[in-house]
Amino acid sequence: MRSALVTRSLASPRAGVNAPRPGARACTGTLLGALLIAVFNQAQAQRWSIEANVTTQATITDNSAFEESRIEGQSDAVLTVSPSVTFRREGARLRAAGTVGLSAAHYVDGTQAGRLVPAGNVGATLEAIERSFFVDAAAVVTQTRNNPFAPRAEGVPAIDRLQTAQARISPYLQGNPSPNLRYLVRSDNSWTDSRTKDGPAFGLSGYVGRHIAEIERLPRPLGVALQVERTATRFTDTSQGTLTLDAARARIDYAFAAELSAGLRAGYERNNYVLGDGRDGSIYGAELAWRPTERTDFNGFWEHRFFGSGWRLNASHRRPRFALSALLSRDVGSAPQSLFTLTPTDNVAGLLDAAFTTRIPDPAERARVVQEVISRQGLPTSLGAPLNVYTQRISLITSRSASVVLLGARSSVAFTGFYLRTEDLPDSIFGLLGTAVENNTQRGATVTYSHQLAPLVSLNATYGYTRTRALRAIAPDFSDQHTVRVQTQHQLGPRTSGFVGARYQVFNSSTAEDAREKAAFAGLTHRF
Repeated sequence: MRSALVTRSLASPRAGVNAPRPGARACTGTLLGALLIAVFNQAQAQRWSIEANVTTQATITDNSAFEESRIEGQSDAVLTVSPSVTFRREGARLRAAGTVGLSAAHYVDGTQAGRLVPAGNVGATLEAIERSFFVDAAAVVTQTRNNPFAPRAEGVPAIDRLQTAQARISPYLQGNPSPNLRYLVRSDNSWTDSRTKDGPAFGLSGYVGRHIAEIERLPRPLGVALQVERTATRFTDTSQGTLTLDAARARIDYAFAAELSAGLRAGYERNNYVLGDGRDGSIYGAELAWRPTERTDFNGFWEHRFFGSGWRLNASHRRPRFALSALLSRDVGSAPQSLFTLTPTDNVAGLLDAAFTTRIPDPAERARVVQEVISRQGLPTSLGAPLNVYTQRISLITSRSASVVLLGARSSVAFTGFYLRTEDLPDSIFGLLGTAVENNTQRGATVTYSHQLAPLVSLNATYGYTRTRALRAIAPDFSDQHTVRVQTQHQLGPRTSGFVGARYQVFNSSTAEDAREKAAFAGLTHRF
């Protein structure tokens, strides 16, 4: 699940820029230790929702090396064990949620080496001083490839995987001195550590700090806001130094009605990303916020920036059996900033949570119901998403994504689609070093359908497609992948289910050998 606690960053313009550079592992340990202390101090008066589960699966495949294209496919039987713990805590002063787990794989015929792979996503918000001082924190461990043209196999963790750990801590002050006036000062600080099976990945670890101070008079009906911002990025194992972007903005908004407001924004920015006269420039644009009901929200802005047009548009709508979320954006960014950015919910658990919000207002109870629906209907916990490539550069990123879930009495459908264009900034210090890995478009879509065949038996079918193309000015590289998965699930007990299914994967590429895989699998899931 994607942490719902990652929010926009705000704080002192220089806080954290000269901070020490601890690795993400040490930072994660410190972060989790602080969270445990806070939890212990308040555990007596708070309520927890904790669920542990373990999935065991046996897979027979005709190509155990699907992810390693330079090795010919080999038949094998793969045994996997995947325990995980999901928790949520809703308290007056501390809110926390997350999932942590492991995946262990053993190849019976030894065609591949066995492996133990961790994964997790934990987030928390602590109200340290009532209604004034808060601390957000998050820790994420993911297993990915660092090449968008490589195959993205389903099932067993990647052979040549890139393990990335990110830790974020974000202290902030916010308040309302009067009903129409608010202030916010926030400092987001994130550390990233990337490693392969051979050790640290050169140049792929680093620090990013984003610090903003803002004061706003709410539009009733006329509103004014002033904001200053600094983003500082450092990559380890490089001689680039600190990359900075400073910006100051003023905004004027007018509320035409309680649910509709619009306004203008203007400002100035300075950076050391680009060469020559492009370092400084004016900012101007417009913004809109429309919330016709508590279930529908549309907001966004457009700006003229030093790189051209920048924008961010969010839309969401939910009903008792339906939820939709969409995001369109264009901005500069780097891989270590990924913990700062919330995309629309592109996982099934998040969409179900949105759909159940009205019927089940309590977050802990709603999380429990969501897990029961996923388990009973055999739904996947998440759908497809673009690959976040970790490179030591600032890029221009254009993103479009949308997700929807529809719940019926016996059938459910979930869909997500995405588009991601990553390219070097024009006239930037990175412009002469770009390759297809940093300059490409990723498109993809995933749809999953679940049907209740009987009170204790369900059928699920999932299809996913990804397409990666290098920008024409860089190279003709391409890759395409199709994945089909079908499984039936039988509820064997109140907390135990069995499943059996099959999958088929096809991968075609100009940069690697084509690959195909057919596999059958069976397993058990038990929730404690």
